[in-house]
Amino acid sequence: MESGSKPLLYHSEWCRSLRPIWLLAELGVDFKIKAYKWDDLQKPEYLSVDPGGRVPILEDAGIKMKESGAITQFLAEKYGKGRVTLPPGTPEHAAYCQWFHMAEASFMEPGVAALFHWALDSAKDPTVKARALKCITDVLQVLDKDLAHKGDQQYLITSHPTAADFMMGYPLVMMQDLQDIYKDVTGF
Repeated sequence: MESGSKPLLYHSEWCRSLRPIWLLAELGVDFKIKAYKWDDLQKPEYLSVDPGGRVPILEDAGIKMKESGAITQFLAEKYGKGRVTLPPGTPEHAAYCQWFHMAEASFMEPGVAALFHWALDSAKDPTVKARALKCITDVLQVLDKDLAHKGDQQYLITSHPTAADFMMGYPLVMMQDLQDIYKDVTGF
């Protein structure tokens, strides 16, 4: 495991590692990225970092961990100094926990399913395309209803970004990239 004073994040293009990258950049933390092409994650060099060939992996001061949500939470708590987390026991913290976990639990599944069908070109099947669009529309409606009462506020919970915003940002970027599916729900 590499060590040093800077956190090291193993990354591959358009992966969930964007979450901790965005967070570290927002916090102004000096960190290193070791980027790999998707196909290189199964080569011996990377398999020595993670035998499963998965990203992201974080190495920080002797700690090695995986899973973008866990990494994002760890980094927010370690480096955020309360700027991107909210005090436990408050209504804001409850909303923070909800959105932080909803990003992966509810938003990623339809996005990944749609991306899978889109990448395999099965989105040309009108039934598959309609089902994927309904799943994406359903989750975006939840977000839209929650944000509707917040006026000009740019972030989910407060007037500044929290780690929950970074968690939610990735599925929204991923869904936006599905142009032929997402174009019908861009009003959200």
